Amino acid sequence: MTESSPSRYRIGDLARVAGPAVSTLRSWQERYPGLLRPARTTGGHRVFDDADVAAVRSMQRLVAAGSTVSAAAAQVIGQRDGHPPGSPDDPDGFAADLGAAPIERGTRTWWASTAAEELDALRALHSATRAFLRATTPVDVAAAVARFVEEIGGTVHPAELGGRTALPLDLSLGATPPALAHAPAGSPARQRLEALLPVVVEDARLAASRLRADRARRGTGRSGGAQPGSGPGWGTAG
Repeated sequence: MTESSPSRYRIGDLARVAGPAVSTLRSWQERYPGLLRPARTTGGHRVFDDADVAAVRSMQRLVAAGSTVSAAAAQVIGQRDGHPPGSPDDPDGFAADLGAAPIERGTRTWWASTAAEELDALRALHSATRAFLRATTPVDVAAAVARFVEEIGGTVHPAELGGRTALPLDLSLGATPPALAHAPAGSPARQRLEALLPVVVEDARLAASRLRADRARRGTGRSGGAQPGSGPGWGTAG
């Protein structure tokens, strides 16, 4: 039997094969260099391989076991650097115990199992707050909320998809199409979202409202009336 050629995936294919949304994969690739290692085609397109599929699946196992996204990414990157994928005993391409990394149980809060997990989530919360302060449009604020959800282990999907894993908080702030955070019931990511997301969304709404009010004041000051595009939904414009 001849050895098959390695599979190649565009990012949409990787999302379908491995599970996370394309937006999540792009966020991981940007925030955690070395997690995904795409090659370039002659046309300049990024293509991923089976090792990238294994990396994404390992990320999901670690997050489901209670790790934050940043901690999971650090562990998977370490595995990629030190253990070549594809051994016969490791069909996913990583050590079998990767997804079963021990989790300390010295509970710090009801939504965090360890001090490290709590600290990572609070760092993500702090990062989101800083992003709100630096935002120049409500679209920027909504993007920061989505990043926060992904950093603590959730995913973001269009609101019309619904589903039992969705949390009933619109993340769009009226600036983008309605979207909801998702995490399986009872999972560590769900607990983190239930504890922290309402605070994040409330702060995000205040930040977006202030940006809209500031834009309206500046528009009125220039011409004595509302400017084109300053009404509801202005933040969706490119």
